[in-house]
Amino acid sequence: MKAVELKTTNRRGRLLAPIACVVLIASGCATKRDIRDLQMELGRMRAQQDSLHQEVRRQNMLLADSVRGGAELVRSTRAQLSNQIRQLNDVVIAMQQLLGQTQQRITELRERAEAAQQQQQQPPAGQPPAGAGGATAEELYRAGATKLQEKSATAARLAFEQFLTSYPTHELAADAQFGLAETYVLDDELEDAVTNFVRVAEAYPTSDRAPEALYRAGRISEDRNRRTDARTYYQRVVQRYANSDSARLARDRLNRLR
Repeated sequence: MKAVELKTTNRRGRLLAPIACVVLIASGCATKRDIRDLQMELGRMRAQQDSLHQEVRRQNMLLADSVRGGAELVRSTRAQLSNQIRQLNDVVIAMQQLLGQTQQRITELRERAEAAQQQQQQPPAGQPPAGAGGATAEELYRAGATKLQEKSATAARLAFEQFLTSYPTHELAADAQFGLAETYVLDDELEDAVTNFVRVAEAYPTSDRAPEALYRAGRISEDRNRRTDARTYYQRVVQRYANSDSARLARDRLNRLR
């Protein structure tokens, strides 16, 4: 309690000192020392005022930074939600298209059930059977390629998977498998992407897509710092497809890895 009273007394003394000096000056009794003390006290008061002013400015800057950070977070969240909504809309549209094609084909099959069964059992030479949902191979592949170009990974994957299920031996099957791998790249699911690129070469080894797919598997593995896997894929390209453009690129990557 005495310490508090002492601090209060000292504070009052500091506040009253300048006033006392002013009174002394006004009364004509002030000495040079009194004037000097008054100037020093005024200097200290100005320094305290400047310090308070700087602290207020610092607090205002911190508050402004906090407000800007909150606004940036809101903008980022809105952008992410907008992108997710767009992807969901793409999926809905793709499914609506496929469902519409399915309903149309079901109506046709009901009207010509016997003829449709005979066509499924003995399809004409060179003509693949109708796929699930009634969509032709070209329609399914075109839908997948379009959605892939639009960066709608989920919708493109749905179309490519349906294509490969219905037309596994079609001339566009290797391209569809390659496109399926690219959908996983879009979603940053790189392990699945590598698996599906390798499947291109395994399921369609004579296709033009095979060396390119193995090279893509190598580059993704290299970017993920899986150098052993990358070398394996590059070597497959060089050994199996020595005259391809991908083989030339694979040799260059092997030299870099060495």
